[in-house]
Amino acid sequence: MLKRGSVLDLTRGKVTRVQNPVRHQVVITMRFYPRFVPREQADAYIRALAPAAELFSEFKERQRKLANHNSAFYLVKYEERFALTPAGIQELKKLSELSKTQDVTLICQCQDFERCHTDLLLLMARKYFQAPIQGPIFDYPDFTRRLTEAPEPEDLSRGA
Repeated sequence: MLKRGSVLDLTRGKVTRVQNPVRHQVVITMRFYPRFVPREQADAYIRALAPAAELFSEFKERQRKLANHNSAFYLVKYEERFALTPAGIQELKKLSELSKTQDVTLICQCQDFERCHTDLLLLMARKYFQAPIQGPIFDYPDFTRRLTEAPEPEDLSRGA
């Protein structure tokens, strides 16, 4: 199953590479590798699954000004703008296939009560690669509409 997790979950031991007694994959999907997370705690760091630099930068700037994560997510039109590169789509496909035989947790800095690009990755994985997913807890109507209108994952691609 494909799941969402946070850096905080990882550093506090809520998400680990071994979950009673099943081995599962922990994949960091951020623009930058998180400080204070030892490399041994993650199986992979896949930057291609992170938001585009421009979108991420605008989001962080808005988040700092507003001191409100979810409002910043909405105001930068994250759902309308989030897309993966072709390399990101291929990485998501691989993880989706893996999720059919073991748990795969996508890690980002966002906490459970915050909107996150990993939720959008989960929705893409379910739609395009039939991945079993857990969540998301939020509705993403604009992104869901985009998925409905895009028959192939490449239709949501942001180029190389």
